[in-house]
Amino acid sequence: MRHPLIVALVVGFLALSCSSGEPDRSNSPQSGVTSSASSASPTTSLIPKPGWSRFAVEGFELALPARFKGGDIDEALDAIADGEGRIVEQARQSLEVIRELAAFRLFTFDAEADPGDYVTNVSVLAVPMLDPSAAGLLRVAKRQYAELAGFTVVDAEVVFLGEREVAHLIVDSAFPFGTVRQFHYYLPGLVGTWLVNYAALASDASEWRPIFEESASTIRLT
Repeated sequence: MRHPLIVALVVGFLALSCSSGEPDRSNSPQSGVTSSASSASPTTSLIPKPGWSRFAVEGFELALPARFKGGDIDEALDAIADGEGRIVEQARQSLEVIRELAAFRLFTFDAEADPGDYVTNVSVLAVPMLDPSAAGLLRVAKRQYAELAGFTVVDAEVVFLGEREVAHLIVDSAFPFGTVRQFHYYLPGLVGTWLVNYAALASDASEWRPIFEESASTIRLT
């Protein structure tokens, strides 16, 4: 049986990208989680650099360029509603699927993407503890992806985000409209595992990678 972490990621990604068989800008908002943006302590809360925005849910926060919109499920839906017609339409189609995935916590997308392009996005999931170590998480993730058709692990290693060891995978996903490159970070938490997934078209990945890596360096478990 596939691990629920991989199932949640794949189902959410398919709802986002493939429900119409074409590149689209639909969102995969998460289950109802209240943002911690207003309640976090000023001494521990992330202060992004100028031109970047903070995104937070209970237990987690990161920063992204201000062109990204979204947040928890309600914030993501509000951002979608402000977008173009096709974004709204695809969001309605995928919403019921996403609501069933309790692992989803946060979703943001590039609100400045061209209307016809695949939308660069960042999703965050939280699941029960997979392994208490980054090395163990790397083994779990590599094993799970080996069972999935259409997904290729390009790179897999343990890296440091600050003083925290995390499992980092780069995964290519084949879809009818092209290849999407996903930059995964698996973070062992106190009571579970966090997965942060940065996704962009593979053809654009070299431009997005330094932005994703800078964003990953801002990740905090709160």
